[in-house]
Amino acid sequence: MRALRLVARLTASAEVGLGHFVRCRALAEENLAHGGTNALVAEAMDPWLETWAAGVFTRDLVEPGEGADLAPERWREIVARHAADVAVFDHYGVSADTHRAVEALGAATLAIDDVPERALATDVVLNQNVGVSEDNYRGLVSASTRLLIGPRYALVSHDVRRARVRPAGEPLRVLVSFGGGRHGALIDDVLTALAALRPGADLPRLAVTVVASDVDAARWPSAGAHAVRIVAPTPGLAAALADADVAIGAPGSTSYERLALGVPSVLVQLSDNQAPGARGLIDAEAAIVLGRREDVTVDDWIAALRRVCGDATARGDMAAAGRRLVDGRGTERVLDAVSAAVARRSPA
Repeated sequence: MRALRLVARLTASAEVGLGHFVRCRALAEENLAHGGTNALVAEAMDPWLETWAAGVFTRDLVEPGEGADLAPERWREIVARHAADVAVFDHYGVSADTHRAVEALGAATLAIDDVPERALATDVVLNQNVGVSEDNYRGLVSASTRLLIGPRYALVSHDVRRARVRPAGEPLRVLVSFGGGRHGALIDDVLTALAALRPGADLPRLAVTVVASDVDAARWPSAGAHAVRIVAPTPGLAAALADADVAIGAPGSTSYERLALGVPSVLVQLSDNQAPGARGLIDAEAAIVLGRREDVTVDDWIAALRRVCGDATARGDMAAAGRRLVDGRGTERVLDAVSAAVARRSPA
């Protein structure tokens, strides 16, 4: 594995979530550990995200109006200034024409994708989602493109790989986090459902941690008999996930951190691009996915949370299924594949 000069074009916002950033950061972190350098090409992000990015990336700010693709001369300047030998695209708005233009500048290219529905003209394509196959990309990529498909290639951070899961006990620890964006109304539904779960012979008392910036802490000092702690979003969830017995969230990139740590999950789909991964998690029996946000009721949450929180065997089965899917070494495998693509272009 060679040290790479990597540039990553991605998007991260309340509207699209943080998954693109989190997985690219994991890849950049691995590259940095091998002596490489990383530059982040993206629009302005929340201050706490910018601080987290600064640990592994230098920064190229995309100004409003520049567009997803960026102008050819902008790419020429970025590739030259960083002496980039690989460009990573984790942005649905970047076209195959831009992939080709950056390749023409001498950089190897990687596209990180979630839904096989658009043409991709990169050396390597990564789709880490459960339930996706190489056949899904037939006609969308060239015969020479290397496909990295499935959770064997899941991008997880060093913090997740180093984390040590705490043994289960009572109270049962529940982590609620839906990633970036404002999900206060959704979290209110979850807390309402948790409040309906009464501790007894079949259900332990719960200790609930909510990661969010738009939940009214004064309204939720507790959820019924269960203690609630609300904390602001901070870089990385590894420690919080390792401490959790049950996680509540969405079937996005953080799912693969939960799987690697063996944390059983109850999830709700927040966007269409999460559908393939959601189906795969259901088929693998690695999580409970209730469906699309707009279709899920408080009663649905109550039933699912009672099942998971009240059944240690079900939690154990989900944890084991998750660990079978994600062994934590996907980031190394992806970097190896990208290094090989760079070597084909510049074998020295």
